[in-house]
Amino acid sequence: MKPAIDHTHSRYDLIEAFASEGCAVCHLTSKRLTHYFEAINHEAIGDPGVRDLFAQTGGYCNAHAWQWLNSAYLLGTATLYRDLIHRIRQEIESLTWQPAPLLARVSKRFGNRTANRDASPESCAACTWQQEMETMLATTVTGNLHDPEFRTACEASSGFCLPHFRLIARHTRTREDFTMLQNQMLQQESTLLDHLAEIIRKHDYRYQGEPAGPEVGGATRATAHHCGFHGRTPDR
Repeated sequence: MKPAIDHTHSRYDLIEAFASEGCAVCHLTSKRLTHYFEAINHEAIGDPGVRDLFAQTGGYCNAHAWQWLNSAYLLGTATLYRDLIHRIRQEIESLTWQPAPLLARVSKRFGNRTANRDASPESCAACTWQQEMETMLATTVTGNLHDPEFRTACEASSGFCLPHFRLIARHTRTREDFTMLQNQMLQQESTLLDHLAEIIRKHDYRYQGEPAGPEVGGATRATAHHCGFHGRTPDR
């Protein structure tokens, strides 16, 4: 289930919005999206259908995920992302290594000019640049995992967000490299799930007096883990 789109008074709301500067549809969509998030805030906690839909559809995109955090309840966010990350873990555990595609090898030899060869001329130049940069960095990661210093630094890091893990995993050169990245991702998610579970537990009135611990910021970290940094271009 999800909050229904309210068609009530749309005609009159548009007439009113036409008097404001800018696009009336943008104005009303933004306003009603805020109402949508307010409804999700309440329903995420008590309605299993809302949580199931969030997990089944893969959660919010980057822009909406960070917009959600502006008004989200901590308990609702922790509940939604707990269920979503459980589903993501199943996906990651089921992954198996495949040799890097030809495009990755071509990109390494000749740069990333081919990485977005299908992008339309209308594509945002900044989005295209960002995606090419991400592809370049992904191939740099996989191309240097054989180096002990680089690999040690990578293994000691906090890991990658889900979109960048998927991108890097597609470019891994060996099964060993893939397994290392996969295990790092699963460990990162185990820690996140522990923090989200603690957030949910401490919202119980019986434990609300307990001091805060490492779970603080867990809902924001779960969002960043799922969709990348604030403003990241969604995958095409």
